[in-house]
Formats: sequence, structure tokens, C-alpha cells
Amino acid sequence: DHPNIAQLLSNIAALNVLRGNYDKAEELFERSLIIRKKAFGEEHQSVAEGLGSLGGLYKALGEYGKAESFYKRSLEIFEKNLGPEHPLVAVNLNFMGVLYAEMGDYSKAEQHYQRSLAINEKVFGQMHPTVAQTLNNMGELYRKIGDYAKAEQHYLRSLEIAKKVFGLEHVDLALYLSNLALLYDSVREAEPLYKRSIQIYEKTLGLEHPLLATTLNNLALHYSYFGEFSKAEPLYKRALAIQEKILGTEHPNVS
Repeated sequence: DHPNIAQLLSNIAALNVLRGNYDKAEELFERSLIIRKKAFGEEHQSVAEGLGSLGGLYKALGEYGKAESFYKRSLEIFEKNLGPEHPLVAVNLNFMGVLYAEMGDYSKAEQHYQRSLAINEKVFGQMHPTVAQTLNNMGELYRKIGDYAKAEQHYLRSLEIAKKVFGLEHVDLALYLSNLALLYDSVREAEPLYKRSIQIYEKTLGLEHPLLATTLNNLALHYSYFGEFSKAEPLYKRALAIQEKILGTEHPNVS
């Protein structure tokens, strides 16, 4: 019943999420939360963290009602303990923005992203990695709703921050390049962005990482869009091989 055990349980649960063992992850997150509540009471920051972890799990499972409930309760506790403008509040708001975007509630997603961005800019300044992350998420949101001008604006700003903070060969930069490429997918501007993203992932994460597989798949989709199926096929096969090796043949991402 020691709090350190609760944290270890959460860490093991997170590994099970990555492996697609969601039932085991749920059991471990719930055990962790029980210990946190017993040790600290219902209104402690540690409990908020445990609630947020369960919210993330249910989001991954597509159980959006449960995810929203856990995220909301987590946010209430963080705000009560830390105030409405703490970085951990901003993190929670960002998670909720991602959830609402997946639910298709784009107005709520935008509201949560904007509030998260405002907190991070106030606390960290305008050239901080957390600011870039929220800008990238907002770019994804605007791309989904077809506001391509806003999407491009937010993507480019996130890229600017990543280049300045991390340099030209960082994982975050690769992600932002890949997302910008998705925006440019209907034109040839996308191809060099995908290729640069792949180069960075291969150098920083190795040849068998899920993020690399995702970008290989996106480049294959790009080639398919232009009818270049001979270029697309080996990329699809390589992406599939990575996913199957890491996640197994029965994982949802593989299917």
C-alpha cells in the first residue's frame, strides 16, 4: 500500500497499454488508484494523476464517456490543488482537447487547446516544447475541420519552436514535419517532408519504431494518392512488418 508501489503499478500499466494488453493495464491502473486514494485521500494531486491515466486508457479503448469523466475529475483536483494556471492543468486540458477532437466535438477541443496554450505561454514563454506540442495538436484539429490556413499556421509555428529548441534531428521535429506533410498531401510538397521525417526517426529511434511505421504508412498513402503504387507497396509492407514485430499480429493498430 505504499505510494511508490502505486507509481510502479502505473508504469507497468503504461507498458501494457503500449503492448495492447488493455485489460491488464486497466487492472493495474485501478490498483494504483486505490493505493493513491488510501494514502492521500480523494483530493490529492497523486489521485488526479491516477485518474488521468485511466482517462487515457479509456480514450485509447474508444470508451469516450468514461475517458471524459476521469479527465474531468482529474482536472477538478489539479485546479483545486494547484490553481487554474499550473502547467499540470495545461497538460490535462491538452489531453482533453485530444479526446474531444477524437469524439468529433471540435468546439470543445479548440476551447481546451486554447486554454492549455495560454497557460503554457504564460508560464514557459512562446518558444517552449509544451507550447509546440499544443500548437501541433491545434494544427491537427484545424486540418480535420478543413481550416487549412489555420492548420498551416499552427504547424509552422510548432516547427519553428522545435527547430530552435531541439535542432534539426529530434523526434518531435519529425512528428511535426510528418503532420505538416499530411496537410500538404494533395500536392508534391508533402513527399520531402515525409522523407525528412523518416530520416530523423531512423536516426533517433532506430529502424523498428511505431512512429516510423506510421510515417512510412502515411508516405505510402501519399504515393497511392498519385497512383504510384510501386513506391507505395514496399512502404506499406515495411510499416506492417514493424507493427507486427512490436505489437503482435492481433493488435488493433496492425489490423
